[in-house]
Amino acid sequence: MLSAFILELPLELRLSSFGFLPPRDIASTARACKALHTALQPVLYSHIDLCWDWQRDPPLGLLLRTLLARPELASYVQSLHFQGRSFDEGKFVVWRPEIPTLDVSSLPRQEADTAVDLFKLAGSVGDEWKGKLGNGNVDALVTLIVCLAPNLVLLQLGRVFAIETPVLGEVLRQSLCGKRNTSGPQRTLPAFSKLRQVSFPYRRQDASRRINYKNAADVLPLFYLPALESLRLSIDNPAEFVWPAGAAAPDASSVTSLQLFRIREQLLGYILSTVPRLRYLKWECFYQKWQDKPISQNTIDLDVIGAALAPVRESLVDLVLEAESDIGRGEIDVPFMKTSGSISGLRNLKRLKVLRVP
Repeated sequence: MLSAFILELPLELRLSSFGFLPPRDIASTARACKALHTALQPVLYSHIDLCWDWQRDPPLGLLLRTLLARPELASYVQSLHFQGRSFDEGKFVVWRPEIPTLDVSSLPRQEADTAVDLFKLAGSVGDEWKGKLGNGNVDALVTLIVCLAPNLVLLQLGRVFAIETPVLGEVLRQSLCGKRNTSGPQRTLPAFSKLRQVSFPYRRQDASRRINYKNAADVLPLFYLPALESLRLSIDNPAEFVWPAGAAAPDASSVTSLQLFRIREQLLGYILSTVPRLRYLKWECFYQKWQDKPISQNTIDLDVIGAALAPVRESLVDLVLEAESDIGRGEIDVPFMKTSGSISGLRNLKRLKVLRVP
């Protein structure tokens, strides 16, 4: 009998075999009987994919209600994909500067607040987080989901989820860059010890309209993840580049694949100095007149790029260099970008096999 065969499979085989099926088919199989439902729950919850667009809001409150009520389900979660390009696309509305909040009527507030309290955050961060949860703040909801998944391997935030991430950034700073509070009962801040792949995509379109929000302080803690292997990240250009307060530069020697967007060549070296075993690098600088002053200018300094690549000259195999500009406030035409210096510094990349440039 098929159900008996499935029940006898080890968990690893169930995950790998049923992982190729669409979630709807797995759910249909799980409804066949109680035994199959129990056996396939690790498969159903191993990969969670949520979408936010102008047609539908992501059911973050419902997911949190389930994970808070049944923590064993959260332990099955290995990948989280929060997808979405725009929450206004398709609507005949004037662009709105604020990020919409979500309906959280399904969220059990007391259980959610208790979960936040057990993370033992320093200062007033916990109270602020709980207040944002009650208001349906997307960043606060996503952060709690991430923190409840102790075996998370992959995290992807789509464009609308990555616009502003101050709660997630503060949790990452306190968990990865400071002294973690491990006293007291039950749960503390997660160590994210299994998180290997992270993607916070290009914020060009949204960031160009929200130029006052800077994300560097929120995303730089990702380089302190102990098992990080692959990182895809958009970083703004602060006037003074500093690693999280109180923390030395990270040792991200486990990282072999890195995709960086928006950050300019003057700051690129700070990042590459932490990834000495990097094999693949895609770097796309971005220029817009009103963004990231005074670092970001319309001239790309090739000599600075060559110097920034020096820390990975012994390991880098595949290099992609791209540049893009966009219309700013009051502009009609896309601004031109120009270069200065020489690409002769690329000759020092001893193991480079693939080079792609505009």
